[in-house]
Amino acid sequence: MQHARTVATALAGVLLLLSGWFFSGMHEPAAAGEAMAAAQKRIFLPMAGRSLSGGAPPATPVPQPPAAAGVFLSRMGDYHLNSSIAVDHAGGLHVAYTASGKTPDGVDPAYYSYCAAQAVNCADAANWQRVVLGSGAGDIQLLLSSNQSPRILISPTSGSRQPVAYRYAACNNSCGTAANWGIASVGITNDSGFGASRRLAQSFALDAQDRPRFVYIDYGAGGAEHTGTLLAYCDSGCTNSAGWSEILIDERTIGDLALQIDSQGLPHLLGSLLDEERESFLFYRRFDAQHGWQQINFFRQGNGDAHWSFRLDGQDRPRIAFYQAALANGSGERLLYMACDTNCATGEAWQIRDLGLGQGQGKFAALALDSKGQPRIAFAVAGGFGLGYTRCDNACATAQGSWETTLLESPVQAIDRLPPVPFCRAPVWAGGEMPSLAFDRNGAPRVAYEGELTGRCLVNPNDPNDGSEQTFTIFRGIRVIFP
Repeated sequence: MQHARTVATALAGVLLLLSGWFFSGMHEPAAAGEAMAAAQKRIFLPMAGRSLSGGAPPATPVPQPPAAAGVFLSRMGDYHLNSSIAVDHAGGLHVAYTASGKTPDGVDPAYYSYCAAQAVNCADAANWQRVVLGSGAGDIQLLLSSNQSPRILISPTSGSRQPVAYRYAACNNSCGTAANWGIASVGITNDSGFGASRRLAQSFALDAQDRPRFVYIDYGAGGAEHTGTLLAYCDSGCTNSAGWSEILIDERTIGDLALQIDSQGLPHLLGSLLDEERESFLFYRRFDAQHGWQQINFFRQGNGDAHWSFRLDGQDRPRIAFYQAALANGSGERLLYMACDTNCATGEAWQIRDLGLGQGQGKFAALALDSKGQPRIAFAVAGGFGLGYTRCDNACATAQGSWETTLLESPVQAIDRLPPVPFCRAPVWAGGEMPSLAFDRNGAPRVAYEGELTGRCLVNPNDPNDGSEQTFTIFRGIRVIFP
């Protein structure tokens, strides 16, 4: 990140000439604590030795796809991160993202952007509205309520160990105007658990009544007894801090938790913990009124970048995409799809399929379920060579399931959609990281993802006699595609 900021500073002379380029029902705390303590004493079936469904694995995606319509939401000198996308019933595109460092909009600002796809051409950046939702953002998550209104959770910048707060933002009408947003500070913490992570933030959910919930960690900023993993929730008046409550769900600090809320309003969690050998492993945990918390432990996370994405289908059944990092025996670095239909607190109930994309393929996996509950996964093709996409319609966690894997967009296609960059040539787009996946009403994918644009640029563009060039990071930013 420091390197990107340095080269962006070096481009200051270019930027002055290019200012117009691109854009002119929860349980009481005591009961929950007793249930959690009971759950922690149970012995659960380890999954490390479980066999996987195989079948004929699909090949690593290499075919050149048809050119996808898309737009860059970033411009020269930007350092944008952490995009989150949603599509409303009319096809409108909602995207939230953050910026890193000092900007004209503050330090580490949060943004909400919207394009009315049913009325305008969203491939034209001028047709996107953008609102600044404050500064100090470490990460951001966007959901739509049942009436298609945006609901956003802004995680604070992590690493300072100073007390900071999460922010919940909501808007119901004309959301391209900042004054129409209500924002509440919620959940005092001294570590967001996401800002320094390169995993998709999934800690925020809405229940069936559109009531917001999220999980977060704290190391005592909220008081001596405020250490561990907490679930924050609000039932009404949620743009007022007083409308929020929270419960401690684990005395340990569990980062990178994914949260889903089922149709009964009960939480399901996916995350990683340390075993007795100090190795991280993936676990799934759910709460029900009869048994309290129940947990099942899966595979070791591996060494390096592991990624997971979690959804419940329309029948409250868990579905997981898990990219396992490298293991000591040389295995790992694979993308798995995991599903359970009943009795999901037992290992035998889970079906697990290695998608066979090839070792190293499947990082930054983002799982979404279409209107029929069928899984689709967007992921970064290794080496920055584009955005991959794999889908399945039946028996997807078994050897009988047929997964079709394609390349949604290659770097060359993204560059072809890029306006010429003055004073720069030979642009290179390395993209596909941190995708966020949603669908339009017809089930077509809509993806926001990160990438970095570099190019050979003039060192002194104001001097017509100086033709010296350097490779610069032109921007790191957000691209949205709608194939």
